[in-house]
Amino acid sequence: MFHSPFVFLKIDDQIKLLKNSWVDILLLDLTWKQCHSIELPGESIIGVNDQIIRVNQVKHQQLHDILKALMRCVTHFRSVNLQYAEYLALKYLVLFDPGMKKAILKIKFNFCILNILN
Repeated sequence: MFHSPFVFLKIDDQIKLLKNSWVDILLLDLTWKQCHSIELPGESIIGVNDQIIRVNQVKHQQLHDILKALMRCVTHFRSVNLQYAEYLALKYLVLFDPGMKKAILKIKFNFCILNILN
């Protein structure tokens, strides 16, 4: 039976890893959930608590933009037919690979720059 290296880390180290990557893991989980739930009419997202969020009804502009970006991620994940093992590998990379963290920060930075320019 395979055991994740995470379970063999000290609790303090586990907490540090999770503090540094919880947002990324949450978004990855949310994207995975969207890919494997029923497709909802229009642009809707099933929240972590199974609440249906209709993107076009969100009034807060920044949240609306984030949800639209999430919808694009879901579309991309569906188009590549991401398998469960690949999804777990992505979670592993986000949690354990410091280079991945830098890449994610760079993507976030570029996204912010594009928003400022537009």
